[in-house]
Amino acid sequence: MRISWLILIVFLLGSGKVCSQKISRDMAEKDLMYMDKYLGKWHPSYHRYTTRSYKDSLINDWLGRQQDSVGLRALRYFLNTFVHEMGCGHTSIGLPASIAKTKVKAMPILFFTEGDRLFVRRCDQVDSPLQPGDEILTLNGYTALQLLDTFRQMIPKDGYNATHVDMRAEKFFHYFFNHVFGPQDSVSLLFTSADGSRMNTTLYGSYDLSKAEDLVHQKADTTLCVFGPEGGMSLQPLPGVENGAVLKITSFSGGGQKKVRKKIFRYLREKNIQHLVLDLRGNGGGNVFRGNALIAQFDRRPVTGVHFGKKVHTAIFCPKFKTGFGNRLSGFSFMLNPMSYPSRKGWMHIFPFFRKSNRYDGPLYIMTDGATFSMASSVTSKLRFNRKKTYVFGEESGGGAAGSGGMLQGAIELPTSKMRVTFNIYWYQIDKDIPDVGRGVIPDIPVTYDLESKQKGEDPGIQKVSEWILLNAG
Repeated sequence: MRISWLILIVFLLGSGKVCSQKISRDMAEKDLMYMDKYLGKWHPSYHRYTTRSYKDSLINDWLGRQQDSVGLRALRYFLNTFVHEMGCGHTSIGLPASIAKTKVKAMPILFFTEGDRLFVRRCDQVDSPLQPGDEILTLNGYTALQLLDTFRQMIPKDGYNATHVDMRAEKFFHYFFNHVFGPQDSVSLLFTSADGSRMNTTLYGSYDLSKAEDLVHQKADTTLCVFGPEGGMSLQPLPGVENGAVLKITSFSGGGQKKVRKKIFRYLREKNIQHLVLDLRGNGGGNVFRGNALIAQFDRRPVTGVHFGKKVHTAIFCPKFKTGFGNRLSGFSFMLNPMSYPSRKGWMHIFPFFRKSNRYDGPLYIMTDGATFSMASSVTSKLRFNRKKTYVFGEESGGGAAGSGGMLQGAIELPTSKMRVTFNIYWYQIDKDIPDVGRGVIPDIPVTYDLESKQKGEDPGIQKVSEWILLNAG
């Protein structure tokens, strides 16, 4: 049943009602062959989770269902579903530059999901009857299930992970709606209000949709911070636990992290903090060296290494690989690194990290969810694998537990459609002994974030950690 819904929506993607820009089927095939060729040459894990024959079958099946011309939006949708099946969350499909810079309207509404159901988080349209908690039954005639299934098919993921896909479908629902159906001046909705009655309403597209930075968990109350927020890092007391603290890191890309990290770990030692929560929920990753600098604050070993590598190729010198001068220079410097070795995963490079002062040796409780991605997932995996008394709470992390194709980004431009396929050419290996089964870090203590807790702004994750410590520590 679900497959037929997807086919219907994908059919409409190719119609004139959805996308007026088209190219010939032969040109679309040329683009697909070009993409397949260069991802096969340069992507570090192109065939890690799917075989070449399976990818060929996806391409041939899609081409076989096309007419003489192909809508660009339909082509982009297929490219995204192809990347989804490929299993690399760092690979994405961008529109041609001429279209990508066009400012489009968006629905003035944000959502929560619970399974396959859709609920209003916030509606910014003046005089709209929609209220937080109302359930959306249909948008432009499509059910919430039909839309969510469609979006889930096109969201890139690491391996076979589902939590990252589900969270992005919720957080960026308004974006994916435009992605699939194109800019909408208005959207008709059927919804159920709080008293159980069904109502219809219309939302009008807005250029001024305010962005919520975190649609799943409330932002931390910064008035409680001992340090930060600075550089994406903050430290707060752990509610209900004496000598407990919560280190929240929203990204490994923020400036000033080295300075605030030193202050935080000096404070942890001086105050004899015995229970530290590392909250990486919603952390999409960032700089690999900043992430490993944090790992060194917890690791007993005198020296730890960052291992990453690529297939033997010269993409950094090739003009068809679209990347900046800094990335090309970095790739060249990696090649000159004397601490390198060959492996089954390609040519690997090692960068050492030395044990830090003010190291934290006590129990560590790491909190993750589907948005814990890339470097944040790597930090979780490496600490959980190499460190005693380290416990993971929450949901399966969005990034792979063994590593990811997430180092040195560039793109190829498809010759006809001019769409850009963005990806990284290096594979980041978290630890040589962690098997790659295509999943994220599985929590030791699962935490469920249900609709009620989301709507009330409650944090069952922190509550679960505090309760667990009080019951088990001592």
